[in-house]
Amino acid sequence: MQNEQLRPCMVRDSEVIETYRSLPDMERKIRVVKEAETHKGYFHTWGVEAYTTNGYLAGTVAGQVSILYGLVEYEDGTMHKVEPESISFIDATCKE
Repeated sequence: MQNEQLRPCMVRDSEVIETYRSLPDMERKIRVVKEAETHKGYFHTWGVEAYTTNGYLAGTVAGQVSILYGLVEYEDGTMHKVEPESISFIDATCKE
């Protein structure tokens, strides 16, 4: 059931690839782990996850890390945490 208070949007999931070396010649190759997908959905809200790091690992700095995400309900009713740059709102055009 569509809620008139939610903004319709499109979510573009990026392609995921990995690099590996093949035997016996150790030639470097790339394979697609997950194909790019586009989903229609309804935007619910922005969310933030935050955690602290202690800096014990080499090359890391102690401090707080904060990650912004959008909470989007796909047309099939499933909820997803989505990176902001993957969301396109499709309900209105910009007016000058």
